[in-house]
Amino acid sequence: METQSINGVAFKQNTGSSLTGSGSLDETFDTFLLLLTTQLQNQDPLDPLDTNQFTEQLVNFTSVEQQIKSNELLEELLAGQKNSGLATAISLIGNSIEYNGNVVALSEGTAGMKYILPANAHTAKIEIYDTSGDLVRTATVDASAGQHDFTWDGKTDDGAQLQDGLYALRLVALDSEGVEVDSGINPIATITGVETIGDEILLRSGNDLLIPLSDLRSIHGQPQPEPEPQA
Repeated sequence: METQSINGVAFKQNTGSSLTGSGSLDETFDTFLLLLTTQLQNQDPLDPLDTNQFTEQLVNFTSVEQQIKSNELLEELLAGQKNSGLATAISLIGNSIEYNGNVVALSEGTAGMKYILPANAHTAKIEIYDTSGDLVRTATVDASAGQHDFTWDGKTDDGAQLQDGLYALRLVALDSEGVEVDSGINPIATITGVETIGDEILLRSGNDLLIPLSDLRSIHGQPQPEPEPQA
C-alpha cells in the first residue's frame, strides 16, 4: 500500500491484489480432482475414504469460483464507471469550476471564491494562510444572507504582493452576540488538466492544485476574455 500526498491530503493507492485469479483457481481445481481420483483408486477396501468430505470441498470450490466471477464482473463495472468519470473530467479542461475545499490557487495575482452565509450572520471575514500556516490576509466581507463572490488580489494586509501558489482559506462568521455561525466557502479554479492516482480522478489547475473530481460543486463555463480597451 503506497501513500501519496496531494495538496497536503494523503491518498492511499493499493498496488497489490489478494484475490486469486481464475487461472490459478482452475489449476488448483485440476490438482484437486487428480488427488481425489488417485486416492479413490488406491483406497483401502476395508477402510474406504469418506466421500462426504470430498463432496463438501467440491461445493466450496464451486462457491469460490462463482465469487471470483462476480468480483471480475464488478471490476469491469467499476472500470466502466472510471472511464465515464475520466471522460467527464477531460471535458472540464478549460472550464472554471467551484469545488469543495479550503485550498485555493493564487494564479497571476488573483484567486476567486464563493461563500455562503445564513440569515443570522452579523459580521464575516475571510482569512487566508500561506503554506507555512501564517495568516497573510484578513478581509472583511459582506455579511448579508446568501451566496457572495470574493476575489483576492493576492496582497497581504500590508499591501505586499504574494507569489502565485497554494493558500488556505477560512471563513469566520459571527452573529450579533459574537458567536460563530455555520457558513461555507468554496474556491474557484480553471481546469488545465486531468490526472489519476489509483482509482481517484483528479482535476489539475495550474502547476500546483489537484482537485478530486468528487469535490466538484458546480461548473461556471469557460472564462471570458477581458474586452480590449477602446482606442
